[in-house]
Amino acid sequence: MYLEKWYGDVVDQRSVHVHYRANLRIGPLVVGYAGSLASEGRTHCRFVPGGIPLPQLASGIVEWPSFGQHAALTFGKSASRERRLWQQRTRLLTWDPLVLNGPVAGAGVSGAARGYAERLTLNCGPWRLGLERLSWGRYCGTQHSLTWIRWFGRHPLRLALLNGEPVPLEDVSRERIECAGATLRLGGRQVLVHEAMDEGRCGAGATPAVAGNALLQRDRDQVVRTRRARHRRARRR
Repeated sequence: MYLEKWYGDVVDQRSVHVHYRANLRIGPLVVGYAGSLASEGRTHCRFVPGGIPLPQLASGIVEWPSFGQHAALTFGKSASRERRLWQQRTRLLTWDPLVLNGPVAGAGVSGAARGYAERLTLNCGPWRLGLERLSWGRYCGTQHSLTWIRWFGRHPLRLALLNGEPVPLEDVSRERIECAGATLRLGGRQVLVHEAMDEGRCGAGATPAVAGNALLQRDRDQVVRTRRARHRRARRR
């Protein structure tokens, strides 16, 4: 199997939009997924046999193609920062936060909009990761950016990128994120969706067979999104 999943979010003044795109290939079969969340509580999703167009890289930008009712978007200040989050022989999980804090252009988007975009790939069943709980988030400020991952399970992981540079991640809580050289204090929160990720309308936005909830937090020019996932491996009979 091979999964390629894209996540992008756009903060435009007081509105937030989160976008997902993914293609899952299992042998000769390909299934595509497109989903979105909005600060008004609206969610949309669509599964497409045969796959869907995914974002493309071009000269320092991420071109997010239009699909259905969603217009095309362009994320600026893109740069590859691909990291191997997990590897077991030929089995591999990669994560590339291409746009940490860049301008976004598109229909219905103002000149003040800024966003984040990342690409994740996985070439094996997610149960092999041994994932028990995941905390992920990103901050997009007027001058600085911070992205972090804390992974609990058989293969624990901590990492943070401060303005694109790797730094030790020291602590993650609902009130603050601490890393070497910076402390991010979290303000007001706004829940966009709270449901099982393998059952709700955002289901394919997560790695298959991972359940949990999604919480997106916004405070003026920042968006902090944390995801917690719980995974139970099927018992062998």
